[in-house]
Amino acid sequence: MSEIFGLRNHNVTVDGSSLSLTFDGRWGEQITVSMPADHLDALMASLGRVKQEVSIRQRPQKLVFSFRGLQSWSASNVPGQEYVFVILDGSTALAAPYAVPPKMAEELASALLSAADVARKQRRDN
Repeated sequence: MSEIFGLRNHNVTVDGSSLSLTFDGRWGEQITVSMPADHLDALMASLGRVKQEVSIRQRPQKLVFSFRGLQSWSASNVPGQEYVFVILDGSTALAAPYAVPPKMAEELASALLSAADVARKQRRDN
């Protein structure tokens, strides 16, 4: 069995019904894989799961948190809609809009208040 070293190129048929991927093998050989284009969604989903599995197995033993600070937010309701609309970082390129059911909005608000209370107490204790 050949070992893939890197992607060389790809080709899509004129009608878009199939594609070929050509890889470089470990020892300089070329490996070509062809498949119907209809299978791309399944392939991408599978590769996503593989990526997660590899990431989990390669995680460092030390737990590291990475996050970015929230710059702005807004929340509103729209007449005739059954959702609370929330926009996080609306004034930035990272804007994230959400439509939240009312019960979930209440649960989120409660969880935020509880977490803020704990964080505030920890700050006073230090």
